[in-house]
Amino acid sequence: MKLFFAAGASSLAPHILLEESSLTYVVEKVNLDTKTWNEGQNDYKQINPKSYVPALETDSGKIITECAVIMEYIAMLLY
Repeated sequence: MKLFFAAGASSLAPHILLEESSLTYVVEKVNLDTKTWNEGQNDYKQINPKSYVPALETDSGKIITECAVIMEYIAMLLY
């Protein structure tokens, strides 16, 4: 899984949940000013056209963009 986050945003909640879980994940920091990630190399609007965080790319490649749904998805994986 890959969590797209930005400091000081609501993406902190799923980040904490992932950190406390035993799940394998990576994080990608999003620059909300430039709407880019990977140090400006990638256009974040291709991940989430709404341009806000969090977004979660699942292992199957599906993108989830709502914080509550991301947290529910992570919780489902734990049980």
